Amino acid sequence: MYEDIEMIRFKIMRKRYFLISLAFFFFVLSAFNLHFLEAKTVNNSGKKVHSNFDSMIDISEINKVIKEDGLGDMGQAKIHGQTNPKNGEQITISDFSFLNNKSIKFQVEKGQCGGKFDCENDRERAELFFPYQDLRNKEVWLRVAFFIPDTTNLLWPMRWSIFQIMAKVNGKTEDWQEEGCRQGKNLVFGMVSIKEKSIAMSRHGDLFCEHLDFPLIFHLKDKSFAFGKWQDVILHIGFYSNADKGFMKVYANGKRRVNFKGSMYDEIVDKVSIRTGIYNTLVSKKKDRGKRVMYVDALGMGASCEDVADKSICDDLWPK
Repeated sequence: MYEDIEMIRFKIMRKRYFLISLAFFFFVLSAFNLHFLEAKTVNNSGKKVHSNFDSMIDISEINKVIKEDGLGDMGQAKIHGQTNPKNGEQITISDFSFLNNKSIKFQVEKGQCGGKFDCENDRERAELFFPYQDLRNKEVWLRVAFFIPDTTNLLWPMRWSIFQIMAKVNGKTEDWQEEGCRQGKNLVFGMVSIKEKSIAMSRHGDLFCEHLDFPLIFHLKDKSFAFGKWQDVILHIGFYSNADKGFMKVYANGKRRVNFKGSMYDEIVDKVSIRTGIYNTLVSKKKDRGKRVMYVDALGMGASCEDVADKSICDDLWPK
């Protein structure tokens, strides 16, 4: 009798375990199917809708917008690794443009650090980068137009980079490095950024150790000079390490604001890459930073001014 009761209990427990296991199996199966369907979903036009596993930033459309301006080719843009591709609103296409019909809209919310490095080093960004190129002993023209809404607050001492020229360094030696500079493999060569008193162009101390800031557009007394309007920046750089040959000229809205002569390369630099977008550092210094928005257009690079702008614009650059 006792054995019969134990047998009945055993059968009941075994049935319970079976039902629990079966329920768990169907739960996992349904979850898998949900994600599978999510990844395969299409909208009414037949275009695939991005799932949570995909990048929500359509880099192919961004490259089309860059190409439509017809300026000198910078190569295919890619999403910077520290930009979270799932934050689809961070880099989008806008009908608000400087040249032709479209521009690229960047926006970053407070707390949107996309990767471990940025999150641990007080940074937030939505940024694109272009392929590294060997620019040694070349004269290059670059262009970028950007618009920062007039509702934007001055956020200094938080840093805001708009356009970066990055140097890739190979085979660096200890005697080449200096305290406070030349420490990494990717060094800031030059940068357009928002400073305390102006939007400025920097010959950056990260690579050159001697840091130089050149004001392009002042905003301290009246930020409407810098914000709420398109700013068209054209750079002409002689990438020579020889101080007698190297130079950097920068024009903001047709007026030359920088006329630097001196070394603009380093023999240990391998290649150079361009980055653009919103790149903020020291973000903890502005607790009220909120959402930041910027539009970028007219991106180009070439061997002559007319590779990046119409002849009439090049002719009107002043002084030469």
